Amino acid sequence: MAGNVWEWCNDWAESYTSGSRTDPTGPSPGTFCILRGGAWDNAGSELRSPDRATYTPDYRNEELGFRCVRR
Repeated sequence: MAGNVWEWCNDWAESYTSGSRTDPTGPSPGTFCILRGGAWDNAGSELRSPDRATYTPDYRNEELGFRCVRR
């Protein structure tokens, strides 16, 4: 799935701490949202789910999208 568009996450951005964390959500609320995965115009080495980008929630362009999830 990586490489189509950067995927918006339901997390606010913050710096990683030195300790191990599972599924961090960041501060609530925040200023910047997390995007993961890379887009169609990134190099192959950059198309990984750990790769992160941050933008304000109102930012839009052709490299950003989201994935629908169903329980």
